[in-house]
Amino acid sequence: MCKKDQAGFTLIELLVVIAIIGILTTIVVLNVIAPRTQAMDNSAKSELNLLRSAGEMYYAENNTYVGFCGSDCNSGSDYWQKACSSIVDKSEGVYCHSSSSAFCAQVALVGGDDYCIDVSSYGGATAYCDSSNCSCDND
Repeated sequence: MCKKDQAGFTLIELLVVIAIIGILTTIVVLNVIAPRTQAMDNSAKSELNLLRSAGEMYYAENNTYVGFCGSDCNSGSDYWQKACSSIVDKSEGVYCHSSSSAFCAQVALVGGDDYCIDVSSYGGATAYCDSSNCSCDND
């Protein structure tokens, strides 16, 4: 039997405190993860924009974009390999298509969106990098 003069917390009081701590923990975790994801996405976009410059340097040396892109980070031109490895570390994957006169590259961002660049200086959110004409397509 419990005595009325005993000090302590009731089960309800303890459950309320645990619930409040859980809610506060969730808020803190969400505020830490979102900026990290956004920073990774921004970094991947920046690296992809640098890839456009690398493509132009490749074109200046070879007078074609053929051979610039690789099927993975271990194939394609040296420019592609260096940029690909850096982008993959900050994203969910990178894809590239090239022809004699154009190339486009697309990155799957950690935040869930895609980002595409092509030789026409386009850089932005897109559905895909169109392999038929090597340009970013907004469809």
